[in-house]
Formats: sequence, C-alpha cells, structure tokens
Amino acid sequence: MIILFINGRFSVQNMLKNITYLSIFTILLIFWGVSSYAAATENYTFNQVDDPMILKYRFIPQEKVANPIVEYWIPIQIDPDGKIGLCILGNNWRQPDSVSLVLFCTGPVGAKAVRQVNLNTFLISNTMVYDFDDDGIDEVALNYGRHDSLFMEILHFHDEWKYKRFIGTGGDRDHNGYWDGGSYFPGRCDVNGDGFQEIFVAIDTGYDLYPRKVICLDWHNDKILWEYEYAGIINQFNSYFDVIGPDGKRLLIFGINSKGNAAVMRDMDDRHSCVIALDGNGVEKWKVVTGETFTSGKPVIIDYDGDSTGEILVPYYPGATAHHDKYPNAPETGFYILSLSGELLQIFDPGKEREVRLLTCFDYNYDGVDEIFASFKDNSLVIYDQKLNPLKICHAYADLEVWDCFDFLGIGENQLLLRTADKKLTLTDLAFNPLAQLDQLDDVNYMYYWVSRPAQHLLKQRMILNRNNGLENAVLSFAHTPWHTVFSRKPLLAFLAAFVPLSLIIAIIWFIMAKFRQKNKIISSQRDRLDEALQELKRTQEKLIAVEKYRQAKDIAGGVAHEIHNALSPALNSLDKLERLLEAGRIDDPERVARLIDLTGRAINRANSMTQLVNRYSRLDLEKRDDHVNLKSVVGSVIEEHETIIQKLGVEIKTVVADDINLPCFEPHVYSLINNLFVNALDVMGDVEKRLIAITAGRSSGHIRIEIEDSGSGIPEENLDRVFDAFFSTKPSSGTGLGLAIVKKVVDLYNGTIEVHSSLDKGTKFIILMPSG
Repeated sequence: MIILFINGRFSVQNMLKNITYLSIFTILLIFWGVSSYAAATENYTFNQVDDPMILKYRFIPQEKVANPIVEYWIPIQIDPDGKIGLCILGNNWRQPDSVSLVLFCTGPVGAKAVRQVNLNTFLISNTMVYDFDDDGIDEVALNYGRHDSLFMEILHFHDEWKYKRFIGTGGDRDHNGYWDGGSYFPGRCDVNGDGFQEIFVAIDTGYDLYPRKVICLDWHNDKILWEYEYAGIINQFNSYFDVIGPDGKRLLIFGINSKGNAAVMRDMDDRHSCVIALDGNGVEKWKVVTGETFTSGKPVIIDYDGDSTGEILVPYYPGATAHHDKYPNAPETGFYILSLSGELLQIFDPGKEREVRLLTCFDYNYDGVDEIFASFKDNSLVIYDQKLNPLKICHAYADLEVWDCFDFLGIGENQLLLRTADKKLTLTDLAFNPLAQLDQLDDVNYMYYWVSRPAQHLLKQRMILNRNNGLENAVLSFAHTPWHTVFSRKPLLAFLAAFVPLSLIIAIIWFIMAKFRQKNKIISSQRDRLDEALQELKRTQEKLIAVEKYRQAKDIAGGVAHEIHNALSPALNSLDKLERLLEAGRIDDPERVARLIDLTGRAINRANSMTQLVNRYSRLDLEKRDDHVNLKSVVGSVIEEHETIIQKLGVEIKTVVADDINLPCFEPHVYSLINNLFVNALDVMGDVEKRLIAITAGRSSGHIRIEIEDSGSGIPEENLDRVFDAFFSTKPSSGTGLGLAIVKKVVDLYNGTIEVHSSLDKGTKFIILMPSG
C-alpha cells in the first residue's frame, strides 16, 4: 500500500496514479504465481529454496531400489562400443561372518543380472573401475577385509578372470577379531613403464594403530613394487599419481589429513597435516606441513605462472611452518603456492582470515581449462582462474560442497551440482540460481555419485545416487517442471482470484483517502505551529551562541590583560627606580643599574612571550595539516632540548616508543603537545625525591595511545577539572596557564581525546588517544 504526501498535504491525484500502478502490479504478481517457473536472479548469493516445485527443472527418478542390505551401484563400461552396465556391491556389515556379493548387470535401468561373485567378507571398503587389461571392457578392483587381514581383487564383467592379492594385516584395538582399519584406492598409473597401470592401495587405521602406508602394486606381475609409510590418513580426493616433475620424471603428490591420534612415523605424526611428493620408486622427495590437528592436506595442480610446468596450490592452517622464515607476517590461514620441487613460491591470502573446507577443480566456463573451486567455513564459495584471480564469489545460506560442474541439461553451458549441509542436492546455473533441487531426508554418498558424460550417449545425462547409507539407490535424470497449479488449468479462477483482492484494495484505499481528507487541515495547522516554534528556537539558539562567544572573548581578554600586567609590573618598578636614581644623580652603582635593566628586559620578554603564546593558541585551527610525523623523533627532540635541566635536576627519563609510529598531524603541533606536557612534568621535579618521567606510545584499537607520567607531587582533586582551561595555572610566578590549554586544543583539532589521572604525592599521568590515520 502506498501513501503519498506533498508538503504535508495529501495528494488525491498522486493517490489515483498509485492505485493504478498497484492494480497492475498485483495482477502481474498473481499471474506470476500461477507459473512454476522461478525468475532468474543475477546475484551470486545461493539462497534456500523452500519449494523445489517452483524451479524450472526437476530430478526425475528412472529407477529406484530399496534394499534390506547395504548396496552400492557402480556404473561400468561392458563392451568396446561404450555401453554402460552396472556393478552392484552388497555388503553384509551387520553380520560380520556372512558373505558379501558382487553382481554384474547389463544396465542401470531395467538391468539384467549377468554374473554374481561371492566374497568371504562383511565389508567391501573401496572400489576402482578401470580397463586394466586394455580390452575395451572395464574391470572392478575391490578392497575388503577378512578378520584381521586385507585383500584386493580385480573382477571382470563377463568371465572368471580375476586377480587376488593378500595386502597385509592390522591391529585389533577392541579385540573383537576384526581389524580396526580400512583401505582405498587413491590412484593408479604406469610406474614401471610396462604398459599396464599399477594400482596404489592406501591402508589406514584408527586410533594409534598401524600399518598406515600406501602400496604400489604391480598386479600384472603380482608383486609389490614399494611401500611408503606415514602417520596420518591420505586425502583420497586430492591425490595426483601421474605428475611429471621438473626433471622430467614422475611424481606422486598427495595430501595427508590429521586425525589427532598418537600414531608417529619417522618425522611425521598424526597431529599435523601435510603435502608429500614421492618419486616413481616411492622415495620421498619433499614434505610440507600445512596445519595442526584435524586439518587436511588438500593439494591441487594448477598452472599459476603460465609456463605449463605446473604448480601446487594447497591451503594452510594454524600450525603450518613453511612460511615462517620467508613470510613472517603472513595471515594465519591462506594458500601455499609450491613448485613441483616443493619450494614455497608465494603465499596467497583469500582475505577475511577465511579457512578452506574443500578445494576442487572443474572446467567452470567451458573453455577447456579447469578453474579452482574453494569452499570456505564462512559458507562462501570462490571460483578462481589458474592465476588465482577470483571469477565468482557466492555466499550460501549453509555449508556448501561442489559435487560437479557439467552440462547436465545439454544446453551448451555448464551447470553446478551443489550439496548443502541440510542434505539438499541442488542444480544451479553459473550464477548460482537454483534450477532443480532434490531434498534428502538422509545422507547422499559422494563416493558412489556418478553422472554419464556426453561420450556415453546411450545414457544421455543420467545420474546414480546412493542414499541412506547404502540402503537405497536411484537413477535420476532431468526434465522441465510442468505447470502444477489449479490456476494454470482454470484461467477464469485465476481472474477471479485477482479481481477479488483488487476490489478490496481499492475499497480500502478510498476509505483511507476519506479519513485523510478530514485530518488534512489538522496536520496543516500543526505543521504551521511547529514551523513557528522551530523559528523561535533558532532565534534563541543564536542568542545563546552570541552570549557564549562574548563570555569566551571576555575570559580570554581578561586573562591576557592579567598575564601581561603581571609580566610588565616588574619592568615598571625597575624603570621607576632607575628614574629616581637619575633624578638624584646616584648612578655610581653600575651593578645595581645593570640588575634593574636586566629585570626590565626579562619582564618585557615575558610579556612578549605571553603575546606570542596567545597568538599561537588562537591560530592553531588555521595551521592544521595531515603530515606523517614520526613520534619517536619528536620525543627525542624534546628531551634533547631540555637535556641541561634534566641533568641539573637529576631526572630519570624512560621512553618506550616504537620506530614506526607516525601521527597524521602538523609537526609543530605534535612538538607543542609533547613539549608542553614534558615541561609541565619537569616543573614539578624540584619538589620530590624520586624524579622520574616516563613516555610510552603504542597502537590501541585503531588509535595511537600516548602516555606521559611523572612522579611529581600530583594535582589536587579540586583542580583536575580546570587544568585544561586557558590561563588557569597553579604556578603564579612562572606559569602562563596556556600550556595545557594548547595541548587540549591540539588534541581536539585532530579528533583525539586526553585524560588526566593524578594522586597527591604520587604523580600525574596524561593519556592521549590520537587517530592513526
């Protein structure tokens, strides 16, 4: 509802115009609501979707199976033409002594079982799908445990060909007869150059148990080429097992996560994460620590300098040490940029002390070059190019993971598949506008997520998801969301739905217009009275300002007259005595004449100094400048100028002022501020036994904090409120009463603050806070 006032009066013409606009807007709003298509937004905020039915696309289940045992569906290529079949794993982890099965099927939709293999295990822990024998058909490598032992097998889709290997044994912490650990496949590559891919098997255990190592298995020749032991757990999502190093030889680069257990191995422990590089023979080339307990090593390979040799980007956390010597002032969290030889090339600061959760790479903009996706703990996602220029920044309503970046819809540009902490799977466009959403009442397993690529044309764009800890599997695709409201089927009902509320709105507006007509006169008269009262208040304020200016001028004039009178009185007395001596002809005492002349000169100089001081006090505002004045240099100059009297009085001076503290002020103003406070402190040193003046300065909450403290006799409490008043002095014979007034005016001129704390017979401290610029 829109109400318009012009100069305090209600405008009927503008109200009718607003009614027309509001009616059109309401009709458009209602007809927009009958469609299920959501308007695209152009911002980069990922907002929560309460109703997935309003989105443009939907996840369409083509097949969905719930199982009494744990099952995982794994797509595999079953012939050289690219046809996709299915490998189903059935784990009986609830019954440790039972048999788990591996079932091969002809396809994920309407599948026909071809072959079944039973394994004497309760848990198949990990799989790797690859055409190991190069016959155009995928095989499936499996890791599984049996009691305290670990085995690996390679199974074929069609025939009985398979490979089996005993990997090792592990510890049993709870003494239940089963190994408290597991294994997985972090990667594969042809290490020995025989034309067959060697398989890397990572063995991980919990608590402080062993072994913890990665094994390079030459399955073709049935032998283990080498083993490498470590203390943490390999990050299987950030491992690179086929990198060509700067010397042209193969490198294996992977991250190690810290779980905080007591396990140790050589110079490693489970309380630090790191990135490790091995050569093709399993020999450690280098290791870089990236954080302390419960952090992860997350390396990705990028081409940061554009020379095509590759660099390593890895987040670092508190506890990382590689940058301490080269970058001592680096932020607590950020990114290391490492060469392939392990040298720290640069530190990259993502800003805001943000801590990285996940780091992945996808071809975001469809140009054939991967971009870097960094998910941070503040629910933000930043997409960088290879030179770490931020391309997109997205702020999400919850913790965010990027599962994939791919043209799921076949429209010629990529989409993003995102999973949030509330277990929702959302497809968005490149501007993070939601296109489709799958609400999850249970967890979705990324390890068994799969989507067909364009080359696998027989499936188009289909997706396989494992849900509910393996008790449910589904094959999904995407389709346009159909219209689903009653208004789309009955346009007359939509018209009535728009007409009724519009009629009510118009009636309410006309009723309000009548009420406002009655009160318009009252509002107008009240406004006139208010204007008159404001004018009277303004006149009174101007009078008060004039009175205050007159009072201040009177006080200053009186103070100046009083001080100059006091200064010139000795001169007048001396001149009077000289006049009497001349009249009496008694000028035979040269010393007395010289003393009278000296007294006259000093009195005149004091009066002249007073006029200069008053002139300087009145001109402070006109001399304001924003220079960069080094405070330590000014303090040194003040102390040096008063060195003679400091030594004469035996005053101990203590200064603690950093070299890099600069004030954005005019240098004479800073000097006057420090000098007046220092002289004030020196003046009281003759009355006490302990003679100490301390000057300290440092940074405090965006300000420069200056403290000048003396061990003098202190200021009486009744005088504390007046110490900054012009011409107020507790030293009638020597003080001008302008020193602290100048200090206060300088501090106020640069928007600072000053406080004074004093105790009788203990001393006085002045505390000044000045802006740091």
